[in-house]
Amino acid sequence: MTPQEHWIQIVVPANVSEELFQLAARRLEDNRRFSARRTKEPSLLQGLIACRRCGHAFFRAPKKSRGGGSYIYYRCAGNNYKRRHGRVCHNRPVRQDHLDALVWQHIVQLISQPALIRCELDRRLEEHRKSPAATMERSRLQQELKRSESAIKRLVAAYEEELVSLDELRQHARTPPQTQDRQRRD
Repeated sequence: MTPQEHWIQIVVPANVSEELFQLAARRLEDNRRFSARRTKEPSLLQGLIACRRCGHAFFRAPKKSRGGGSYIYYRCAGNNYKRRHGRVCHNRPVRQDHLDALVWQHIVQLISQPALIRCELDRRLEEHRKSPAATMERSRLQQELKRSESAIKRLVAAYEEELVSLDELRQHARTPPQTQDRQRRD
């Protein structure tokens, strides 16, 4: 990290008032202190899994066992009897250590097969190339290329007819066509 004495500081206008910023900072600190959802120990699948039956997110829930120990479960948020309309899902909780171990084992198997990873990357790249956004970007770039080629042809023709000097030709050749268009309009 660069030492603070080497930083270049610039003044940036505030997006919110100082009072609103202080209120938000206080709320954030209160949420950190009092939130029942506060995760002290991150887990492998935290925030990544959803219920197949109802689509609600899974959350971590500790549970004491009869023998005095405790386990952490992933529970479906739709399986909450405190909901306004009652439970929407009757999916059972899953022990976190069992599910995390199973997923981690699957990840290790996938990583140990580079050909499978390469195949998936190729599939995703091909899917991206065929996407409408990539097609639109490609056509936009082709139009830009045609515009640049015609601008170069016009410059060369102007030079051949001695309408511009060699220095002007070189200067225009270095300037992107959009900038030249803006300069002409101004």
